Amino acid sequence: MGELRESCHKLENVLDQVEAKCGVFITDLKDFNNYVASYALYRLCRKLQIIASWVAVCVERHYEEHNGEGYVCIFLSQKAGVTVYWVETREIVADKAYYQAYGSIVLSPEEAIVIIAQLIDGLVLNNWAEAIDWLNRYGKSPGLDFDKFS
Repeated sequence: MGELRESCHKLENVLDQVEAKCGVFITDLKDFNNYVASYALYRLCRKLQIIASWVAVCVERHYEEHNGEGYVCIFLSQKAGVTVYWVETREIVADKAYYQAYGSIVLSPEEAIVIIAQLIDGLVLNNWAEAIDWLNRYGKSPGLDFDKFS
């Protein structure tokens, strides 16, 4: 009976050591997970900021090229991503339903910037799904090279 108690005591000591080592390992995994999550958050926010900055620069460039005459609109489509256009008349911007029927969302520059700012706010509040979904659909542009800014 004494040998059984001694064996049980040794087993408890070994299990305590294993538990302690597992606790350290779990802590390390949690730290690594937090690091990866914060890096992913940084990259997502950065990509949205790049898009917002690029939109702002394109809008300014269009207004300068056309002496402030006309309108700038932003098209969002799954095929082309974010595209900034200058138009002479406001009708193209006003007829959003027509373009939406063909798979494009038409926004004013202000609306586009507000949407991107809301996505960044959502990321900060741990609502990643909406931002990731938006970036998967529209997070590209024929005129934007993310490698230059990343």
